Amino acid sequence: MILDGKEIALAIDEETKSSVSELTEKKGRAPRLALVCMGNGCANSRSLSRPLENHSAGDAEHYVKNIAKKCEEVGIEPHPCLFSASTKEKEILDYIKVLNADKGTDAIVVHRPLPIPDAKIIATIDPRKDAYGYFVLSRASVPNAVIAILERNGIQIGGKHAVIINRSKHLGIPLAQLLLKKDATVTVCHTKTFDLSWHTGQADIIITAAGRPGLVNEGMVKGGATVVDIGMTRLDGKWAGDVEFDTVKEKAGAITPVPGGVGPVALAMILKNVADIFGSNR
Repeated sequence: MILDGKEIALAIDEETKSSVSELTEKKGRAPRLALVCMGNGCANSRSLSRPLENHSAGDAEHYVKNIAKKCEEVGIEPHPCLFSASTKEKEILDYIKVLNADKGTDAIVVHRPLPIPDAKIIATIDPRKDAYGYFVLSRASVPNAVIAILERNGIQIGGKHAVIINRSKHLGIPLAQLLLKKDATVTVCHTKTFDLSWHTGQADIIITAAGRPGLVNEGMVKGGATVVDIGMTRLDGKWAGDVEFDTVKEKAGAITPVPGGVGPVALAMILKNVADIFGSNR
């Protein structure tokens, strides 16, 4: 079974749209999401309403265009801010602080990578406006996207052995916590794990986010296992996951594609977070 993230994302978006509509009517305005990223060759901009059409087609700009379009579809007001590659670290961090203080900005998403350590970016964002979900487990967008994909496809989590190939603070660890809350037995691995195939070969659910194309092959997966691929790496102008999709799909019971798997659902979770943040604001 191919786990189509686009279908799940559409369902979540419909739920978010309904919630945003009710909140907009109640509060007299739509929620506003600030989108901060660095474009390829774009002029420095401090304007949140700067149009995107004239920027070059870099990945960051494509992401911002996509999320801005999705925002509009569910009734969220997107306010993009694209900085040039020459922008100083202090200016970007100071601008995030401006967004923190701006009463008209309800939520913030900073598209990484930026030429600033991730820890500095995350520490600068007001946790109350964090739409990506760095600070609150229930809003961790990518981990909760994985849970949504499993549950909305009727894949049992409780009592199953899940192997996660990622140990990062904002992905692998919160995902492990969510799976434990769902009564899974969880093993956290990484690219330096000795005999990784031994661990994955025992798993009912494999979730990989290592950013290593071809890391998981057919021989590492037991028959009928569920494989969720979060890895995304640019290869020859195309996105590649961590899993050898064509061979593994013949052995796995269910598998997510790249692209079109976790990505759309994670974006839907970000929009859901915006609605939740807006609803919690007095």
